[in-house]
Amino acid sequence: MTHSASLRSTTCVLDALVKNKPEHQYTVACSQSGSWIDDIGKLPHVKVIKAAFKIPDLSKPFSFIKDTIFWVRLLRSQKIDIIHVNEHEIFTSIRYAALLTQIPVVSGIRFVLNKSYAHWLFGGKCKVKKAMFTSHDQYSKCIEHFPDYLKGDKSTVIGNGRDYKALVGSYSDQKVVLFRDRYSIPQNSFLIGTASSIRPRKKIEDFVDVLARLNQGRNTVYGVSAGGGKYADPDYELSIKEKIKRLGLSDIVIMTGNLDDLSEFYSSIDIFISTSELETFGMSVSEAMAMSVPTIGYTGGSVQEVIGNKWCIAENGDLDSLTEKAHTLINDPMMYKNIQRAQKKRILDNFDAPILAGRIDAIYKEVSNS
Repeated sequence: MTHSASLRSTTCVLDALVKNKPEHQYTVACSQSGSWIDDIGKLPHVKVIKAAFKIPDLSKPFSFIKDTIFWVRLLRSQKIDIIHVNEHEIFTSIRYAALLTQIPVVSGIRFVLNKSYAHWLFGGKCKVKKAMFTSHDQYSKCIEHFPDYLKGDKSTVIGNGRDYKALVGSYSDQKVVLFRDRYSIPQNSFLIGTASSIRPRKKIEDFVDVLARLNQGRNTVYGVSAGGGKYADPDYELSIKEKIKRLGLSDIVIMTGNLDDLSEFYSSIDIFISTSELETFGMSVSEAMAMSVPTIGYTGGSVQEVIGNKWCIAENGDLDSLTEKAHTLINDPMMYKNIQRAQKKRILDNFDAPILAGRIDAIYKEVSNS
């Protein structure tokens, strides 16, 4: 069960699961319409059902009973053995139906949940068999707030990721030329990038500050920030643009706005920097690493866990350290190449979606046999 009908960070592993484990029959309930859900619906072992995930309101018993009956009938008619809730908030919609049908539930955990919400969601008679986290950092921040029954072996860290091999295969020299020409970035210049939603916790102003410091020398170092559109905080986005102008970096630091396809961006940059204060995974970080782009950043919650190399990490807010690391990578070709190779291997060995799909499949077997 998922809210997302497009292929994004929350559905990449589901996509790999249904495509790499065809021995199962899948009924995918989704609250939206989109290209990804249409795509997997064409597979012979997948059935897609459009369904609204309503939060039960016990003060309106008729609606509550009606919705519960809908889910009970659906679960029984499709002969469901395990319910996989991809986004934890969906559990509120189906938990009573799961209780009545005695079908075990495994739930993905997105974000960091506070105690009152976690107990409201997972406490009481309606329980999940397994809670699946995207990182150890997220797990450590969440688990103390969870009901006692979910502590221990009832919770596990799955990780997150995507089909990186397809992303890596999208590289081309032509994309580099097109991207740099589009934003008037010299072809042979050094280009540092970041990609995220445009929101205060991403600390994009620190990315701008790093570029300002790097450009105090003789050589021009360009910067590009990808992200915007509906994922932008308008006031915050305006403040970043004003800062770029105030620092005299308008021709050096470019904000592209939202990019649906980031392959040109990753193909074109030489270093990726993450200045986010908190991530429960760090998809853009992992994508850059897979594309052989040396990546550095703040600890950023789970960012440090994805990168895995302490040298590449600065404490949140430590601009001096982050700038120094960027400066070293620009000027030390041997270190650049070593980090480039090691980071790509780390992502492909640990976070490739088919690997993660195998972990989820193992949980299905564990839960079904318990």
